[in-house]
Amino acid sequence: MIADLSVFVKYFLWVLIPYYVYQRKAIFKTFRFENIFITLGTLLTIELLIPYFLGVGRQTYASAEAGYKGFFFEQNSISFAFIITLTMTTYVLIQALQKKWGSKVLLLFLLFAGNVFCLFLLATKTAVAYAVLTVIYLLIRMIFKKRYYSNIQRVFVWVFTACAVVWIFLAGIPIASELISGTVTRMEYFYKVYNGDLLSLLFSSRNVFLEGAKNLFLNDPHFSFTLFGGQGFEYRLQNFGRLGLVEMDFFDLLFGVGIFGTALFIFMMVYFIACSLKRGGKSIYTFMLIVTLIYIFFVGHILFSAIATTFLGLICAGIVLTSDKKTMGEKTNTDA
Repeated sequence: MIADLSVFVKYFLWVLIPYYVYQRKAIFKTFRFENIFITLGTLLTIELLIPYFLGVGRQTYASAEAGYKGFFFEQNSISFAFIITLTMTTYVLIQALQKKWGSKVLLLFLLFAGNVFCLFLLATKTAVAYAVLTVIYLLIRMIFKKRYYSNIQRVFVWVFTACAVVWIFLAGIPIASELISGTVTRMEYFYKVYNGDLLSLLFSSRNVFLEGAKNLFLNDPHFSFTLFGGQGFEYRLQNFGRLGLVEMDFFDLLFGVGIFGTALFIFMMVYFIACSLKRGGKSIYTFMLIVTLIYIFFVGHILFSAIATTFLGLICAGIVLTSDKKTMGEKTNTDA
């Protein structure tokens, strides 16, 4: 139980952060909340790129030279952090392109490129796929965006986009291929080990671990208690080894804290989802929350990682602030 305290401290960050922001919403409404994501994204990018170009840090799988993570510890959680910062950077960049340009646009482009490069350095399947899709989305939005500050900006965007597409095919794809070559080699190896089982390959054997972890949970000698209260996280790691951590957060949560703990999580998450989807409350934070829920279901290491739960907490805080602004606006219109 003492060992589990550190797990719960990290886990409850995603609830405590929005609560803290809500208590001080008058302060947080004095500046653009997305700047927090931009600042954190800048720091994360610098912290990964500097050791990479200095030739220090570590690979996720050293034997295959796959996935560079610098001095960060857990690859999935830092990948999630970069996915979220890339999402917000793209959103803010598209908004900035519609206004009069300045140094901010250049800095956002540099941050966008840094985020994408870092995701390729991390070289997880999810990170690479998300980076590629985001680049395609940005290029499409730049071309087909109807409103720009001037026609000169519109022409410049078209020319820049055309040059970017040419560069991607001539240089970008070879560079990206080199960065993820270790991961591709590793996937080819496990494809043979799994005898062509694509499901195990895509889930990195999590589906196999889930089956074993489920059996250990259901066959617990004290199942009448653990079904509702869980087996605890440290207990599972010490007694079940690799099967004690599935790396799919919804299931790890169920096995660790049981139905009661999982129900509390679902209740809180439904509250934030409802706030983000209510009339006039949809925002970039709604999309990021959806991405988070998909990520923690299939990948994991989010709810129990301090850096990842911090970002999840900031997303929920953004939902609270956005929802509160919409509510205040509706009340003002009603009073008028």
